[in-house]
Amino acid sequence: MKKTGLNNFKQLNAKELNKIQGGIKYYIEINGSVVVVEM
Repeated sequence: MKKTGLNNFKQLNAKELNKIQGGIKYYIEINGSVVVVEM
């Protein structure tokens, strides 16, 4: 992810991202790294 994308991610929580992605994908931040999880 670009830094701008990471900064935008940090402004949202997992529920908001999950809602934006329609429940197909959500993002988890682990030790400063963003991981995309597909359901």
